[in-house]
Amino acid sequence: MFLSVSTYMSSMAVGLWGFFFVCLFGVFLTHIYSEDVFGILGENFTFPVKIDQNIVEIIWTKNKDKVAEWEGQTSPIYFTSLQNRSLLNKENGHLTIFNLEDNDAGTYVLDCLTFGERNYVLTFILAVLGKEANRNRGALFFGSVVKLLMHFK
Repeated sequence: MFLSVSTYMSSMAVGLWGFFFVCLFGVFLTHIYSEDVFGILGENFTFPVKIDQNIVEIIWTKNKDKVAEWEGQTSPIYFTSLQNRSLLNKENGHLTIFNLEDNDAGTYVLDCLTFGERNYVLTFILAVLGKEANRNRGALFFGSVVKLLMHFK
C-alpha cells in the first residue's frame, strides 16, 4: 500500500505538532534545576531548595539511590548512609545532612510533587571540602570550578 504525498505530509505535520505539544506541555508541568553546592567536612549541610508551593510528596536520591522519602501524612523515611544523620523538612523539601562525611559527596536529586500537581526536579552536585577549606583564604579548586573563600572580621 502506498500513501499519497499529501497524506504523508499531513501525518508528518500531526506527528511534529504532537511532539511539539508534548514538549511544550511538559515544560509547564515540570520545573528542572541544577546547582553545584559545597559543604564542609564534619559540619551540617542543608540543600538550598526554593519551592513556594505546598508539597505533597518528596523523594531525595543520591547517585540514583533513594536516601529520603515522604508522602502525605506519613513520617519521612530515611535510607542507607543518611539514616540517623539527616532531617527532611516536609514543608519546604529541605534535606539537612548532619556531620558531613567524605562519602556524602555526589549528585542529589529532589523529585517532589506539589498540591497544584506541579513536579519539581532539582539536582544538586555536592562536594565535601576538608575543614582546612573553612579556615584558609583564597581560591579553592574543585574540578573545573573555582570558588573564592572570603573571610571578614
